[in-house]
Amino acid sequence: MGCSGYSYRGWRGVFYPPDLPRYRFIEYYEEHFPAVELNFTFYNLDRARRTIRDMVRKTNKLKMAVKLNRVFTHSRKYSRRDVEQFLHAVEPAIESNRLLAVLAQFPATFVRSEKNVDYIHGLADELGELSIAIEFRSDSWMDENTLNLVVEKENLTIVNVDAPPVEGLFVGPWKTYGSFNYVRLHGRNMEGWKNYRTRYLYDYTDEELKEIASRIKNLKPLTTLVFFNNTPGGNAPRNAQRLMELLGM
Repeated sequence: MGCSGYSYRGWRGVFYPPDLPRYRFIEYYEEHFPAVELNFTFYNLDRARRTIRDMVRKTNKLKMAVKLNRVFTHSRKYSRRDVEQFLHAVEPAIESNRLLAVLAQFPATFVRSEKNVDYIHGLADELGELSIAIEFRSDSWMDENTLNLVVEKENLTIVNVDAPPVEGLFVGPWKTYGSFNYVRLHGRNMEGWKNYRTRYLYDYTDEELKEIASRIKNLKPLTTLVFFNNTPGGNAPRNAQRLMELLGM
């Protein structure tokens, strides 16, 4: 259980104490959560290794899920050098036994096709034995046979997505596909979804969190990773703490 990122200035006075220096955020975060999802690797890998190494050094046992760089998921024109750069970046997490999984979040334009299934399998081969969670944004993938085909490789799973019921958006399927469970909670901001600035601005109600807790319990009893991505306004850590209570953590 954790949040999608931790180094948000807007969390000061909401989650972090108002006077806590930013360089100590990660230490305070670990006092409340066992895991964090790192998104900065999606945008840039130049300083990723150093940042991950510093996180490992500053924490005791905090686990990490790391988002795959966009060259693999969005442009999909990667080279062997790109693979080596990503593996080099996450190496400190691997060596310290802190890496939980790699998140591969594909855009809505990545639609279901035999070619794209083959692409996912080829990418999994490139990344070796790393556990990979595939998040789709196109509901064209919402087909049981196709999802079972995707996870034919043992190190793959399908992300269970909580998001507003926007037309064409992959939401759910609230079922286990693969050898572990991965849940991402984006909020349910239907009106603001089309605007990236407001997309994740959402505070889950207690009833909604109880519903999510029930859905998580109904997944297969495997290793289960749950991350709140509704980070604006400090809603993510507050909602995550409440869900932990509901799950008896």
